[in-house]
Amino acid sequence: MLWRGKTNKEPFDYFRERDALAKQFDALVEKAGIGAAVDRCDKLLEPDWFEDRHLPPLFTKARTVERKKQDARKFEAYRHRLRKIIFAVPDVDLRRQLISVDRKFRDLKVKSFQRDLTEARRSLSRAKMPDHYASFFAAVGGAGFVLVCWKLGGAMGGIAAAVFALIMTAMSALPAQEATRARNVEQAKEEVEVLETELNNSVDEEVFTQLEEDTGEDEEDTGEDKDGT
Repeated sequence: MLWRGKTNKEPFDYFRERDALAKQFDALVEKAGIGAAVDRCDKLLEPDWFEDRHLPPLFTKARTVERKKQDARKFEAYRHRLRKIIFAVPDVDLRRQLISVDRKFRDLKVKSFQRDLTEARRSLSRAKMPDHYASFFAAVGGAGFVLVCWKLGGAMGGIAAAVFALIMTAMSALPAQEATRARNVEQAKEEVEVLETELNNSVDEEVFTQLEEDTGEDEEDTGEDKDGT
């Protein structure tokens, strides 16, 4: 089963449901006597350091593109092998159970990423909103400065201080506020992009279909020998 992890904080119910499905899947695998074959299949998704040596340099767009192609090839190899293993199980009811658990785990990942993406988009919307509190505190500080100068220098001193306070607010507080907001927006955008990618990957990584779960039969059967190797 594909147990690729998520990239950000996970709700507790995700861990609990994931672990419960893992135990259920392991028990079914043991019952079917395909533990060794499934273990070999899982290794197809492990990092291949020798293969990575041939990727473009780190932190380049070319490497990102090639890495995606590499991951896609690994998943297709994994998908092909796991399907061959599961459909080689003689007991059709056991096949249906194995397929059902695998699909439940995929659905759990998709729902979890959907929740995370919804929250990330809310955070992005909040980050785009101007920070009125920062402007308020800057104004309060300026007003206090004006009052002090008014007491010390009278009306003319107060007016001069007010003008000075406005200039200082415009030159320091507001630009700094905008810079902070821009950084927060950029970080929120990056998180949304990462989660969108992870969600799309989870949706695309379908090993078995709903019909195959219902029937236990291979929709893609081409007549090849189903020996699970």
